[in-house]
Amino acid sequence: MNERLLYWVWITELFGFSSTKMAPVYYKFSPEEVYHATLDELAGAGICEETAQLLQNKSLDRAKKILDRCEKLGIKIITSNSPYYPRALERLSDKPYVLYVKGDVRVLKKKCASVVGTRRMTLKGESLASDTSEKLIDEGFVLISGGADGIDSVGARVSLDKGKPFVIVSGVDIDKYYPASNKALIDKVAEKGAVISEYPPDTGARYFATRNRLIAGLSDRVYVIEAPEESGALITAEYAKRLRIRIYASDAEGRSFEGCRNLLKEGALPLGGVKMKKEKKKRKPDLSGTRLYIYDKLSETPLSEEELIDENHNITEILTALTELELDGLIKPLPGGKYKLS
Repeated sequence: MNERLLYWVWITELFGFSSTKMAPVYYKFSPEEVYHATLDELAGAGICEETAQLLQNKSLDRAKKILDRCEKLGIKIITSNSPYYPRALERLSDKPYVLYVKGDVRVLKKKCASVVGTRRMTLKGESLASDTSEKLIDEGFVLISGGADGIDSVGARVSLDKGKPFVIVSGVDIDKYYPASNKALIDKVAEKGAVISEYPPDTGARYFATRNRLIAGLSDRVYVIEAPEESGALITAEYAKRLRIRIYASDAEGRSFEGCRNLLKEGALPLGGVKMKKEKKKRKPDLSGTRLYIYDKLSETPLSEEELIDENHNITEILTALTELELDGLIKPLPGGKYKLS
């Protein structure tokens, strides 16, 4: 049994898989160090009394059972200090410190794009998802989804048909299947690509909305193909916005695409035949100072005045430069107070 992994599993279980609760400890001690630390040592490191008391639970029984189960099932365990840990997740403020993986861990470090949407897809949505998936695969992307019915499954099937890897980010225990109807597909993905989860075997987890932050975090681009207003795929898009990841959405008509059209109003880019295939880059205008800073920022994603402020650019400089750029026709305002390049 890998003793180093034992302590990682112990501490993540102890904190209920909450990265934010674990973070203050993680930055002061390794899991093994904190396991052996005394109350005085924890207090000396600035660990609060409530957390220090929690850390007095030294039972490793559950962690040992998890490691045994993972070994029997061929499940790999990746910790945040592992060379196989996907560095794209480092941008998450609540990154998981431990990932459980079925399949090839190396695929997690490749260039990825998520293709997500409603479980109740229409024929139009299925066609858009298939076309988008094929073009992204041809561009060298590994596709990601939550592995649900509908749009999420289309990218997986297209990838497998083309002999390419796919990644499913599960919101349940790594040894469970959700939905159960997709068991055969999930197993095929594990053979060719990877199925990952924050949750070890026999946990009883069902955290789909929380899982969506990992789908966004692993992605260089997020494609919302078909999503009504209350679709869970919009949660993935919201996480992508926070991480300033480029979002693409369909502009198709119908209630099942209403969430997509709302994303477009907020600054997402239209699928438009998937405008990413060897796009011609616009020539960058001759700018300097704050104007150049804003132009570079907006080339990544639409942003508001407040989001553009940093320690080197105050609100007065930002407002002045935004006005100048708008007058020059280089940027344009969006609903909600954001700006994007013209």
